[in-house]
Amino acid sequence: MILFKKMLRDIKHAKAQFLTIIIIAACGVFTFVGSITVGSRLEESVHQFYKSADINDVWVNVEGATPKDVDAIRKLPGIEAAQGRTVMKVFSDNRVLDLFVLNENVLSKPYLATGEPFESEKEGLWLDQEFAKANGFRIGDTIRIHTGNGQSVPVIIQGLVLSPEKLIDVSSETLSTRHDLYGYAYMGETAAHHTFSFSGMNQLLIKMKSEKNIQTQLTSVEQVLGQKYMNSLTHEEHTSTSGAANQIGQFKTIGYVTPMLFFLLAILVVISTMSRLITNQRVQIGTLMSLGIHIRKIKWHYLSYGLFLGITGGVIGLIAGYYVIPAIFMGTLHQSFILPKWSDSFPIETLWSIAAVCGCCILAVLFACGGKLNALPAVVLKGEAPSRPKKSLFESIFHSKAKFSFQRLWLLRNLRSRKVRGAMGIFGSFGCAFLILFGFANIDTSNKSIEVEFDRQYLYQYKADLLALNAEQAQSMNWNQAGIQPIQERRVVVKSTTAQRNLPVTIIGSGDYINLDVASPDVMPVPETGVVLSQKMADVLGVKAGSTVSLRIDGGQWKEMIVAQTIQAPVADRIFVSEAAWQQHGEIFVPNVLLLGDQAALQFAKEHYPVTQIVAKADMKEANRTLNEGVLASAAGLTIAAIFLGIAVIYSLGLINLTEMSRQFATLKVLGFNHHEIRNLLFQESFFLTTIGIILALPAGWGAIHLLDQANMNEGLMLFPEIKLTSYLTAIGLTLLCSFIVNMLMSRKVKDIDMVTSLKGAD
Repeated sequence: MILFKKMLRDIKHAKAQFLTIIIIAACGVFTFVGSITVGSRLEESVHQFYKSADINDVWVNVEGATPKDVDAIRKLPGIEAAQGRTVMKVFSDNRVLDLFVLNENVLSKPYLATGEPFESEKEGLWLDQEFAKANGFRIGDTIRIHTGNGQSVPVIIQGLVLSPEKLIDVSSETLSTRHDLYGYAYMGETAAHHTFSFSGMNQLLIKMKSEKNIQTQLTSVEQVLGQKYMNSLTHEEHTSTSGAANQIGQFKTIGYVTPMLFFLLAILVVISTMSRLITNQRVQIGTLMSLGIHIRKIKWHYLSYGLFLGITGGVIGLIAGYYVIPAIFMGTLHQSFILPKWSDSFPIETLWSIAAVCGCCILAVLFACGGKLNALPAVVLKGEAPSRPKKSLFESIFHSKAKFSFQRLWLLRNLRSRKVRGAMGIFGSFGCAFLILFGFANIDTSNKSIEVEFDRQYLYQYKADLLALNAEQAQSMNWNQAGIQPIQERRVVVKSTTAQRNLPVTIIGSGDYINLDVASPDVMPVPETGVVLSQKMADVLGVKAGSTVSLRIDGGQWKEMIVAQTIQAPVADRIFVSEAAWQQHGEIFVPNVLLLGDQAALQFAKEHYPVTQIVAKADMKEANRTLNEGVLASAAGLTIAAIFLGIAVIYSLGLINLTEMSRQFATLKVLGFNHHEIRNLLFQESFFLTTIGIILALPAGWGAIHLLDQANMNEGLMLFPEIKLTSYLTAIGLTLLCSFIVNMLMSRKVKDIDMVTSLKGAD
């Protein structure tokens, strides 16, 4: 109990230093708990939705499949369940709906938000809840839809639903969610036959008994389907499921990496603080040893400081991280991911962060104790004489070539004799500048990717979808019009010797609205032969320019094509082929999209082509910018954490410096130094350490944002790392401002130095 009371008195006496340790430990736990909590909530919410909807493992696109084909697939070994359906694109004014026509509801079942439960025999349709909200539709309303033939059919809305396949309902036009323009709906097969004309199923949903050897099982499925097989998608290739998995992985990566900076800094501060505390209490320690208290008990007494600091900081960080970070990010996730229910569970694994920070603090105390407690009581009671500063290596080299001022000699020798404190100052300012710079670098990189896509690669003003045409209709139309560029968007299977992917392909007709060389202001035409891949997809496939890849179109024969070029493209999983190269391999160019340059071209397209939907590029760009809300929130969080970190560390450093150097400062006062001169010594040392930390942080921030690009696991996204000059200046300015404010506060304490007490000590 006596030692416990002593610990409380020590903490109260040096409350500023111990409070700094608690803040740093809390920040580390705060970032870990917050990131893991957000990632775990998203993961659990997604998993619960998948489980309740019984989501499938593979989407197989087919042509004219029958119920017999589905039954044959169900009988294959390794297949747990299979379901066939028809997927259609229908329109309502300038809006597009993916219509799922079902004859049964076994896999990827729609979640009923409100209204009548889905039944394949009922009339009407079940509409996407978010699409309905954005357009003001309610249950019982009539929505007019058509397939592009100009005749719309009224259909009653029976219910509002959410689809497990549309967690991220990303349109091909905007790469972001636009619920006002894009949605989906479910309809029973009987009702659909009364409304539309279609033959056979064009998509199969398959659930495997085991996720192992999916490609082997797909080979068996293809053999059963024969010529009806076109291509397939797995969870890793599907936009919605892969997007959710990547987001979960990013949060968990941040959670396990970011706290390391705070934990390392906590170790340095604990070592510095406890070393000074133990040194100053040598007489007390010797007295306790003389009274018969065992050395192990004294060691445990000082270890309890680290345990107390770790538990206190860990609990504060745990509570703050659990409530604050989810409050910041969950709103953005609710916009990005459409889920019926969101988990608010507490991930048990976050408790390990408290154990980790306690371990760091205890290890730091052990290091601070070193051999100081192993001496005999008489030796400990004698005290430790202050070390005599020696010449630094810098002084030894340049003593004859440069004249050192008193301030410079003071700085060099002070830092040399107290290396841990100097390292703490450098590391603290480094962490402050690095976190701020990294946060703003993420914003710059995200904005750069949007700029590259919409200002450098895509040069059109409007994008118009066309009614599905057959080959004869496409060849009869005149596509060579001023301000109009036809393209065809579809999917193909691309295979190399090392990998295989199902990728979207853009077949480019005559025109100059797609620039494949984003580094050049001049439009780079698509090569007349071969395919163009992004550099990232080329790395995934293990190919380069001049290599050969195999393409499979609609389940046909494999066709070998040369990789004509690799490019830097923000949408990394899209490949480009010229109309000429497409036709060289026996394929017919059937445009389904028009890129329009101006209003005149837009008007002409409306009058002469079967246009179904038109979207302005400016709207697409703005929709993409809304995705930056999460990036802005993370940058703001990093900046706030960095400011807290910088202020805490620099303030603690100043207090430690003032305490450790009180004898020297008192001596300077006796020698005639005034308050302003002593304050300048403090300012000079703090500014020197802060400057070194900033200098180290600037290249580290640049390297971190490039490392993030290389570590990005999303195959469909290529980052364009960039840090603007304003971001550098902001990081430097805020770090220096923190240092200046803290030093202004610390300078007032120089006047309060007790000269008589400070000058007492061992000689």
